[in-house]
Amino acid sequence: MEQIIVKAFDLVMVLCKKFNIDESHSLKHSMEVYNFALKIYEAEVSENPYLEQQKDIIILSAILHDTIDKKYVSEDVGIKEISEYMKPYIASEKLDIIFQIITTMSYSTVKKNGFPSLNEYQLAYHIVI
Repeated sequence: MEQIIVKAFDLVMVLCKKFNIDESHSLKHSMEVYNFALKIYEAEVSENPYLEQQKDIIILSAILHDTIDKKYVSEDVGIKEISEYMKPYIASEKLDIIFQIITTMSYSTVKKNGFPSLNEYQLAYHIVI
């Protein structure tokens, strides 16, 4: 798990530089969101032990969430960049869930469309946002 966290933070740095992502959405922000999501996860996992199987999805979603922000890069390009970089480290099925989380979690998207229905990943989604 530690290796995948390091790779995700490396990717944040790469994409911030590549797409000129400003400090409000860069590495420091990703680290803060990661730490906050981890604390929520730790508080929830004892009541919801199935979350143990989703920890990597929660962590990666928290770290990578702003690397597809429309202010800096199109969603399709961001998803492609993340997929290519992270494919050796996480299953494509889990990447699909991560993309469902990070593409639906912005305030404007939730305000416009409401919360998505992510079935068994619904709590993971709420932990991340």
